[in-house]
Amino acid sequence: TFFHSVVGKVLGVSYSLSVVDSTRTSRESFNQYGWCVWQRSIESATRLDCLSGSIADAMRSLFPRVPAIEISLCSFTDYAKSRIASDKDFDIVFMGRLCKGKGLELFLDALSLVEARGDHRVFDKIGIFGAGPLREFVDNRIKELSCLTVECGYASDPFEVLSRAKIFLSLQEKENYPSQSLLEAISCGALVVATDVGETYRIVSDDVGFRVQAEPAALADALVAALSLVKSKRFDGLVASKAVRETHTVERFTDYFADFLRRAKGCSFG
Repeated sequence: TFFHSVVGKVLGVSYSLSVVDSTRTSRESFNQYGWCVWQRSIESATRLDCLSGSIADAMRSLFPRVPAIEISLCSFTDYAKSRIASDKDFDIVFMGRLCKGKGLELFLDALSLVEARGDHRVFDKIGIFGAGPLREFVDNRIKELSCLTVECGYASDPFEVLSRAKIFLSLQEKENYPSQSLLEAISCGALVVATDVGETYRIVSDDVGFRVQAEPAALADALVAALSLVKSKRFDGLVASKAVRETHTVERFTDYFADFLRRAKGCSFG
């Protein structure tokens, strides 16, 4: 897009841009080079497609001049590898990069509280899968959990793990939407527990999971309630899987994006 912004200006060729990164919310989200590339690319585009309203708001607040913005109907992912295992042996699965902003400390604090309350008896096995700079921190905190069985490792086949999860966690500090891992977990029949931030509600409705405040006691309560819901068969993973496959589809996004490009074609170069 930076190349298009320079060469297109000379040749009179316009371009549109799709923005899907929900982490770019402040000037500090960019290094100096990245800021220059993004600013030139955004401000020279004819039109922007943003995958969520919060991304659109961020673009408007970050850059002095932005073109017309449209917001996508949905997020989507590839469900080809999704499946629901007959034996869901992981009560809780956390999967993602082990770094700040992912809610790792919140999760481990909640597990400590679960043990202190004596609620650990309802959990058989918990999984934390990923790699990153907080791996040592996670390992040390797991050692402090004397009553819970926690498996920590790296999932070479994420869908194999997701298919075995009763509960899937998404504990981002600022935004859980648009999240492919959430869509993949729901499509594998997992009940979701997610922090109630940003536009998380667009994926995590009351039909597919719990939205909670980013506070250890609230998360601990939600984990116990979620597991009870699954074990009592009051949550139907097949129904949730079908719903997300019908709503968050590449076909639905393709129809929207084709119309977006047709509209953008009629615009002059900005």
